[in-house]
Amino acid sequence: MHVHNDVLFICGSFTQREGNTSFRSTRYNGSTFTDNTGTFGGSGLRKMVSYQNTVWAAGGQGIYIWNGSSWDNSPSNGVGSIMSRQDTIYTGNDLGVVVRRISGGGTFTYPVLEGFNESVRALAFYHGELIVGGAFDSSGTTILDGTARWDGSKWQPLGAGLANGAVLSMTVYNNELIVAGSFTTIGGQAIKNIAKWNGSAWSAVGGSNTGGGANGIRDMYVHQNELYVCGDFTQLGGVPARFVAKWNGSQWIPLDLNESSDFAECIMIYKDQLYVGTFDFADAVLYRRGLTTAVHDVTEEDAIQLYPNPATDEVIIKSSSLKECTVRIYDLDGRVVYTTKQSGGSSLRISTLDWKAGIYVVKMRSVDKEVSGRFVIVR
Repeated sequence: MHVHNDVLFICGSFTQREGNTSFRSTRYNGSTFTDNTGTFGGSGLRKMVSYQNTVWAAGGQGIYIWNGSSWDNSPSNGVGSIMSRQDTIYTGNDLGVVVRRISGGGTFTYPVLEGFNESVRALAFYHGELIVGGAFDSSGTTILDGTARWDGSKWQPLGAGLANGAVLSMTVYNNELIVAGSFTTIGGQAIKNIAKWNGSAWSAVGGSNTGGGANGIRDMYVHQNELYVCGDFTQLGGVPARFVAKWNGSQWIPLDLNESSDFAECIMIYKDQLYVGTFDFADAVLYRRGLTTAVHDVTEEDAIQLYPNPATDEVIIKSSSLKECTVRIYDLDGRVVYTTKQSGGSSLRISTLDWKAGIYVVKMRSVDKEVSGRFVIVR
């Protein structure tokens, strides 16, 4: 996700949004969506930046440029990372090639980053140097192990680098380089999914991921001196946190995404709301919530009534604003425990006599929106 000219651009590999054609991207102005109906090559869009008064995107067939109504593209190898800085744009592709393009002409191709999987997935500037992250191993005879800095003439390692996994996102926070990804060891230390580099050594960010999750921390965003992260995790620094959290420089604060059984793939702040997109091969969802509230809001805000809550023998579900919709109830392991069709305005009474005690997530989806809520069963 990316904000440009006060509009939230949302990209991915999707082809529909709530039943409407929305090819790889849609735009949201705070109240309505404008879907991209034009098709183009490649497997989708990955990351976006503002450059030359428009939006540039990294995607499955190279670089895509927004022309005001659709995406222009000259097909090439897949690009996994993109970054703009002043009058220059940097890209890193799936074959370990990093390119610098200067506005008005002129390009420079850096020495190739190599390895079994040489993809470049993240770019940043730190202490005046270009930093790259991904799944590469080396450049020529120089061992890099997933992270590297450009010293002006060649790639140099950042300490010992990764022992496994990959870097998926990078940013600078409190004058330190923050890297996130699917790694479990960096700099020779057991640090899972998120670490910081101070220019000479790696260390954990508040204990890093101390819980479950196999897909790592996927995205980060800095806002008002707080670091927001999302991904596949259940605990950070010993603090229970489900898929979304923020680091204030001294402690992790959970921003749990309890509505979803799918881990969070991307994160952005727009109009004082936190937006999170989930990963799902069939049915990804965009959620939002206020920055200062504990109540989770979804893509379209509507009331969902759940009572009694906590429940024992039964629960009643109602959302008067939806017409025909599908109702699904999930446990916190992501398993669907109940599904049915429902007519808007009517109450749905469900027996929970045989259900285990715990938290359950309700999703009600019509052709144009989704609402969700939670209830608790006690025994």
